[in-house]
Amino acid sequence: MNAKNQMRRVFFSVLLRQLGVVWPILSGVLLVMVGSGLAIGFLERWGVGDSLYFTFVTGLTIGYGRGGSVCLDRFPGLLSGASAGWYRHGALAA
Repeated sequence: MNAKNQMRRVFFSVLLRQLGVVWPILSGVLLVMVGSGLAIGFLERWGVGDSLYFTFVTGLTIGYGRGGSVCLDRFPGLLSGASAGWYRHGALAA
């Protein structure tokens, strides 16, 4: 039991030390999100709850999608002036 308690103490001391490093970044991101969400909510005449809800739903879902290959799929098509679908299916074969 003593080894478990020692391990737990070490874990939480390291966790708190690492949070001290990351916390300024996270608090800055939260501050920007809340501030911009409230500003947009004011312009749109939304309530505070609606503003914060849409802010965090939007902020937490950006980036979910097909993955990282979208850019690489479209790049050859952009260079040749055609869509990436044409390039992949051989329509631009010389």
